[in-house]
Amino acid sequence: MCQAYQHAKRQQAKVTNKAGEVLLTISVSELQKNLKQIVNMLDRGVFIEIQKRNRKIAMLVPY
Repeated sequence: MCQAYQHAKRQQAKVTNKAGEVLLTISVSELQKNLKQIVNMLDRGVFIEIQKRNRKIAMLVPY
């Protein structure tokens, strides 16, 4: 499981955006290492921001 998700789970808090949607921020390397888990999170409705060098570069949105 990716580090950002594990951290959020340890804090027992859902990270939400302004619209109240569950949001998770991950790095490109975490995405590469954990693609299968990321796809499962998308399937559960989690919005995912992708960062490269601490700069937001993309957002994955559940369909």
